[in-house]
Formats: sequence, C-alpha cells, structure tokens
Amino acid sequence: MKRLVLIGFFLGLSGCSMFQESPPDNSKISIKTTGYESFYQVKRGDTLFNIARRHGVKTSDIASWNSLIPPYKLQVGQMLRLLNSSIKSTDYMEFSKCTPIQWQFPTGGQVVRKISRNGREALEITGNTAQTIFAAADGTVAYSGNGVQGYAGGLIILNHSMGWHSVYAHNQRRLVAKGASVKRGQPIATLGVNARRHPVLHFEIRCGRQTLNPLRYLSEK
Repeated sequence: MKRLVLIGFFLGLSGCSMFQESPPDNSKISIKTTGYESFYQVKRGDTLFNIARRHGVKTSDIASWNSLIPPYKLQVGQMLRLLNSSIKSTDYMEFSKCTPIQWQFPTGGQVVRKISRNGREALEITGNTAQTIFAAADGTVAYSGNGVQGYAGGLIILNHSMGWHSVYAHNQRRLVAKGASVKRGQPIATLGVNARRHPVLHFEIRCGRQTLNPLRYLSEK
C-alpha cells in the first residue's frame, strides 16, 4: 500500500524529483522570466538549498511551488518556479511549447484523445495484443512495474529533460528496468489490455504537474 501511495503521488504531483545532481562548474546564475512567472534554470552543482539561499527564499517554499519531494534531487536544465503565484493551465501550456524534446508516437493503431474526470489528458491507442511499444523520446526509466492503482497491467514512466515525463500503461510485458537509459524509438514494452480487457496503450505526456494533450507534440517518426 505504501508503494502505491508513493507512485500515485509521483504521478499526480512530482514534476522533477527523480533526477540526479551533477558535479559543480562555474556556470553563472540566471533567472528566466516569462510574462506570467519567474523561473530558475538549474546549473551543474546546484542544490535546492543553495538555489534558495542565493535567491532569498525558503527551500521548503521552492519545493512546494514545484511539487518536489525529498531528497530534492535536480537535473541540469530543469526549470524551477521561484514565485508563489498560480500558473494557469493555458499559460503553462504556452511555456511548455519551448520544449527541446523530439517526440514520436509510442505505437501504431487507432488513436483516441481522452480527458479523464479529473482533467488529466491522455491518449488511448488501440492495437493488437503484444505489439511493440516504443519510447516516445530519449529518457531514463523512472518506474517499471505492476500494481499501480488506476493502471491495469504493467506501467512504465520515463523521465526526460527539464521536468518532462511520459507514461505508458496497460503493458503486457516490460522490456526495460528502472534506471535504464532509453532512446527515442527504442522498444520498451509490449501492448496489453486495460481493465475492460481491450488491447490498448494509455499514454500521457507531463510537464511538471500538468498533463498535456500529447497530440500537440507527437510526430509520426
């Protein structure tokens, strides 16, 4: 049960908590300001504590504003919010358009866009049982396992750059383990069935706490 709660928390809230820190260098501090929010882009050697100290805010505040959980590990290039103000969903989507990530469809089949009761956006891709599921972008496997509430079959979560994630649910067989590095187009699983026993892939793209419409980012190849 504890494991389910932790995974559920990660899926619903944590945007960037799985990443590793890198050795320090002499990079300058920089704040990037958009029309609606101020962000700090993580440099090599940064920790949440020294970022908070340099910008005169509390470590706990930055963690709260960015939905980070202990041990607060960061990724070079990750964007951290430095102000305590709400980002509208539409504004966050506008900010997310600057992603450098190249995405591709994770498998072939009929694509249906789905919006859940809680507003979470996803794709349902129907196909044939055991067909290959591919990584939609370069990344690292953050989770590969079974038994997560709300997702029938196997589940894989990939971490990408700057706080982006992709989610692949209802897998029949998982081909990658937690911690593995994967390339865009690499086989990571085979297609399984959902709770209604229909062969389908549930696919999400996330940026921070937001689930975004995957069709805005995916290309055929």
